[in-house]
Amino acid sequence: MKDINIKTLGLSATITDVPTSVEEFDQMAGRQGACLEYAVQHILFHSVYETVRSLICEKVEATGFARKTKPHPTKPGVEVIDESEAAYISRYLAATGKTIEQLQQEVGVVAVPFKVGRQKQSTGQQIRLSKRDLERANIILGQDAAKRQKNLEQITKVTGITFSENPTAEDIAAALKVYRQKIENAIDLSEQ
Repeated sequence: MKDINIKTLGLSATITDVPTSVEEFDQMAGRQGACLEYAVQHILFHSVYETVRSLICEKVEATGFARKTKPHPTKPGVEVIDESEAAYISRYLAATGKTIEQLQQEVGVVAVPFKVGRQKQSTGQQIRLSKRDLERANIILGQDAAKRQKNLEQITKVTGITFSENPTAEDIAAALKVYRQKIENAIDLSEQ
């Protein structure tokens, strides 16, 4: 067991008795396999379910039924989604008169791999990816393996975002957006 120090709300706190092994975790939980179960549930909840919801919404958006958006509070010209996935699906069903069963047939089977590793973290606001970032992401995907790897490593170096073995254009485009923002924020544009 160990103690870890954290900062939250601008204040310091100490978390005591943090397990340092799977065995310690399982012992604390009172049953074997608890650590694995909690890890799987954590990844499902914080990554996989989010990906599944996004894919379902993308399939519905492909029908031409747009999601509600609003201007980004600090970035002129950038639109952010202004409704949850659940609200969007509910609004779609109400507007079309379809049942959830009909929507399931329309969407088909959504299959997403379970991935372990650093996952994308939701900001609570989904930002629409720019056409430019998506085009550049597709260019990177089309490069030879060495050049693609070099570009992905550069993006990771600046953003801290790591990629799966086979990143999608959307994964790369989202990272390129962060990359651009970090580069722009590093430039001092003050007059003095």
